[in-house]
Amino acid sequence: HYIQHSLRLCHETHDALGAAYAQTSLANLAIAAREWQEAAQLLEQSLGVGAANHAIPLLLQSLLAVANLFTVTGKLAWAQELVQFISNHPSTFKADRDESQKLITLLSTLVTESPDGDTHPGRLVHEDSSEQTLVEFICSQGLLKNLAFEETG
Repeated sequence: HYIQHSLRLCHETHDALGAAYAQTSLANLAIAAREWQEAAQLLEQSLGVGAANHAIPLLLQSLLAVANLFTVTGKLAWAQELVQFISNHPSTFKADRDESQKLITLLSTLVTESPDGDTHPGRLVHEDSSEQTLVEFICSQGLLKNLAFEETG
């Protein structure tokens, strides 16, 4: 698998940012394969490296994967907040902005169809939020660990 090979090469060459991008890609594959725990672990690692290196585009790409994980595990309101933040951020890559727009459209449908209490678990993004504060909050609150074992079907 090319991404896993890339991750190994990045580790061998001590390319932490390259490894973090590969981990985000692997997390997206894990989400598609419904391997929530694997995705959560990869994203925590990627977010940690991105935060430590102040790599804003990496953080935004990883947060988009987090929004996808939130979506498939039923945390729709958090996913919606994250994709709005990512879509509006000036440092978001065009491909990530396009992907966030697709997710915004999907989430607007899902949130309307399932107005249960779990879709509004409390604010994640606030007026003064930055990519750094979002990552710190998500990781410090264990939000990814808590999602790893939940599934909405």
